[in-house]
Amino acid sequence: FLTGQGVVPNAPPDGTGQCAQIPTGSQPVVIIGGSLATVTYSGLAPCYAGLWQINVQIPKNPTALPGFPAGVFPVFVQYEGFTSNTKANNANPTLATTIVVKAPS
Repeated sequence: FLTGQGVVPNAPPDGTGQCAQIPTGSQPVVIIGGSLATVTYSGLAPCYAGLWQINVQIPKNPTALPGFPAGVFPVFVQYEGFTSNTKANNANPTLATTIVVKAPS
């Protein structure tokens, strides 16, 4: 779940949620580690006001990235020219975070 998706076509009025899938205008790119994940849904989270939901299929063998412990893969979302979790692209760098998926042992 995220926020910051911008205007969503056919969205319900501000402050209300609609219990139906309402897709975003464009499809995000999700990278787990250094591998491209398959996005199966991007849109408003059903029944929640303003909450963005992205469903992805995690790659079978995500690529490790330098600087991360073995088995830990950062998740990045690229959407309409912006990339999440980077201090350079974050309006408030102190809020930049890294979301990780830990591989099973």
